[in-house]
Amino acid sequence: MDILLVDDEVYTLRVLKSAVHWEDCGIENVWTALSAARAREILEEHPVDLTICDIEMPKKTGLFWDMLLDLTKLIRKGNLLTGYRPFKVYLAAWSQSVSYMIRILKSFAGLPQNCGHGFLYDGYFHAGAGTGIAPINLYSYGKYDNLKNSGGRGRGGFFYNPQASMIGAPVPYIAVNTESENMDVNWAGDSDEPGGLFRAYEIPGSTHDSAYNLLDYYKDDKDTDKINMTPKYWATDEFPNNYPYEVIFNAALEHLYRWSDGIPAPHAPRILKDGSRRNLTDAFGNAMGGVRTGAIDYPVARYCNYSTLKDGRKHTLFGHIEKFSASFLKELYGSLDHYRELVTAHTRRMVAQGVILKEDAGEFIDLLVSRAASQGLL
Repeated sequence: MDILLVDDEVYTLRVLKSAVHWEDCGIENVWTALSAARAREILEEHPVDLTICDIEMPKKTGLFWDMLLDLTKLIRKGNLLTGYRPFKVYLAAWSQSVSYMIRILKSFAGLPQNCGHGFLYDGYFHAGAGTGIAPINLYSYGKYDNLKNSGGRGRGGFFYNPQASMIGAPVPYIAVNTESENMDVNWAGDSDEPGGLFRAYEIPGSTHDSAYNLLDYYKDDKDTDKINMTPKYWATDEFPNNYPYEVIFNAALEHLYRWSDGIPAPHAPRILKDGSRRNLTDAFGNAMGGVRTGAIDYPVARYCNYSTLKDGRKHTLFGHIEKFSASFLKELYGSLDHYRELVTAHTRRMVAQGVILKEDAGEFIDLLVSRAASQGLL
């Protein structure tokens, strides 16, 4: 079997070709093309069995939309790969890929040929994106804010929508934002209106990237090492942001599943902002409001929504933390046993509110206690 990889970025082609063990997938020859014209030449000379094409190429568009829609229809039919027929199909997107998911929702999912037997998807999950990179029902031009006088907590600038935005979906739609994106968005609010089901969850203390998803996940990964693509923390700040936002993601996904079965997802407060759309902070320097856990209400660090690069610029996709001293932790919480009592009681309340799944509660409590212990709380 032969495969053709098409992308106008040399770097992307190198990664695609090197990162996958094609021979283990039964692929004998891997062809690459930097343009649609070169791809056509290869196909004429060497017929291939499979083509992976960029979403958008200069002068020629990719086949992303057709590929995604056709794959969804195959899954809906069942008997694909395992013969298992799923009860629900959801579309999820992270970061800039949210803009493509929005295009699917707004332009393709509702077409008769794509939803003849019901909705194409049972729900949508959107995370890590602001309206600046994924315009959603925006009927006015975005504005640029250079964040002057931001007190060092902001980025170099961002686009925001001056009018409130809303995603209209006939099936449940949940958006999750970290502090890296929440200043960009201007949600009109949650909705249970037919055709406009929507919830937004904002997580204080978290940033787009974290030690969990960008460092720990790829640790000792031989494939990323081989192509020199292992993610690194480039900031001058000592500790990368490690806010455990994954537990909130887990709960949000569970709410999406339940909502598609008729149980509306719970509402949650937004992160509080001042008149200039900057996040308000508490006495510890952590953001106020939003979907909260014991990590932010009983903190062992200041969770900063930026990191400082070597040239002095602020990088807001991957923040940093400023750990509290052992003496300060003792002043706040007394002892490690008392700290465990506090975060345990808090986590139980969050489980009751649907912020954390009961299946994650024990591990989450242990994580918070272990961090306090590692910083010297006895």
